Amino acid sequence: MSLMSEETLPGEKESRSVFFAENAIRENKKGMSNSRSATATAVAVLGLLIAVAALVMVVIAYARPKIISPKMAAMDMDMMAQKVKTNMETEMSEMVEQIHEYMVKQKEESKEMRMRDEKKRMAMMEGHYTFAYNVDWKPQYYIDQNGFLKGQGLDMMKEICKMENKNCTHVVNYDGGPCWNSMRRNAPGLQGRWFDGCVGFIKTVERSNVFAIVGSMYEPVKGAFFTKVGATVDIGTARIGFDSSYYTSPACLTRNGVAFDASAHVLAETYDALETHLNNDSIDAIFAPENQFPNLQKMATTYDCAIGKGGVMVRKDMAPRMMWIHRGLEKMKRSGKFREQCENALRDHGAPSICVSA
Repeated sequence: MSLMSEETLPGEKESRSVFFAENAIRENKKGMSNSRSATATAVAVLGLLIAVAALVMVVIAYARPKIISPKMAAMDMDMMAQKVKTNMETEMSEMVEQIHEYMVKQKEESKEMRMRDEKKRMAMMEGHYTFAYNVDWKPQYYIDQNGFLKGQGLDMMKEICKMENKNCTHVVNYDGGPCWNSMRRNAPGLQGRWFDGCVGFIKTVERSNVFAIVGSMYEPVKGAFFTKVGATVDIGTARIGFDSSYYTSPACLTRNGVAFDASAHVLAETYDALETHLNNDSIDAIFAPENQFPNLQKMATTYDCAIGKGGVMVRKDMAPRMMWIHRGLEKMKRSGKFREQCENALRDHGAPSICVSA
């Protein structure tokens, strides 16, 4: 299986983590330096005020009487000096208390800032996740003309990772099977820990028996049969093609009571490959989501293949640790970014979205 990351080159994840850690340390040192500077300034101001007060007392006590009003000149100089001293001591005491309160507050704020920075640093250091995407389900995910992974599902996961301060890598799952094989009913990529999650997978009976779906992103589209335009096909005897990684599987037809020749079905890794089989007369019909082939003839009957919404498929033992996906997705919905991305799917990715109602 080939994997390609649009965003992260080999070794870049580690470099990025080190960069974030070093940057956090520099910011902490800067914050501590600023705190010490503020303390030194406060002490200097206090010393200056004390010096000014002493100078005032000296002037009052020893200056020539003519600079003092006649009434004040008649007062006992010792009493006046004592009064001034008392007033200055009171003011100094209040000022010292204010400076103390200020320094305590600065210390607490500095501590809180360091704790926030440490949490962010730990999240960046420990929160490394790899997500896989299939390549033929536009607008959710696809390969653009330059060979890069694109899609509304990719845009959504990038935003979720950003909101939750997670360091995410996004890779292409070219042949589909590592995320789900409908015949073997397993996912080597998840079970082998190649990926932490497969994005955009619809919840089915078979998948829920093995994996968990985190987050509610997409409404499941019903399955339907597609044939060549103008063709008449008997499904009971037809050679039917299925995408091996999709939820529109032979098991779905069996649950819906559809009689078909199970020994004659054909599996392919992409819908493009299935369409080629159909055009070459290797198969008579394709069973796929009803919006998958607008250029083919769709039969009238549709079938429910899902038991839940589409989200990120993860191992069940990982589900509790992956709930940040759900939290980030709900934040997107509340902020309006989820609806904005979904409404712009046709413009940005060439097909209307199947997003859930936010």
